[in-house]
Amino acid sequence: MKTKTKTFDAVRESRRWKESVVQRTAGMSRAEVLEFFNGARPVAPQRHEPLEESSVLREDAPKT
Repeated sequence: MKTKTKTFDAVRESRRWKESVVQRTAGMSRAEVLEFFNGARPVAPQRHEPLEESSVLREDAPKT
C-alpha cells in the first residue's frame, strides 16, 4: 500500500504564522496589539445609499 505525502501541513503553517506574529508584535502594548489585529481584519465596505429598485428581487404576493 502506497501512502501519499502531504503537500500542505496546516500545523506547521500555523506555527510559522504564530512565530511571525510574535516577532511583529514584540514590544507593543496590549492596546497596540489589539489595534494591530483589528486593522489586519478585512472589513467589507458599508453601503450608505440604497440599492436601485431594479436590483432588488421580490416575489409578488399570491393572488387570492
